[in-house]
Amino acid sequence: MSTTFGIVIKNGKLLDLPTQENELELPEDITDEDTIEFIEIAFRGRWGMSWKNPLAPFLPIKTKVYALDNSPQGIYTIEDIINDI
Repeated sequence: MSTTFGIVIKNGKLLDLPTQENELELPEDITDEDTIEFIEIAFRGRWGMSWKNPLAPFLPIKTKVYALDNSPQGIYTIEDIINDI
């Protein structure tokens, strides 16, 4: 199963959302679409994990990431992505 991983930014600040178990659902109090950005940073597909953003490997390893289109499959931080690659 392929999954795109990303970070969520609101008003220029990285959001620290709760760890997800399934597809990403934003809390109702932060869903103002004008100020929410999803930055795709990695993709896991049939051939493994790869970076989608050249700056993503330089984020702090404890930065939370979120599965944008599937379940997280054990990937919750930049460190998890690095370990998977």
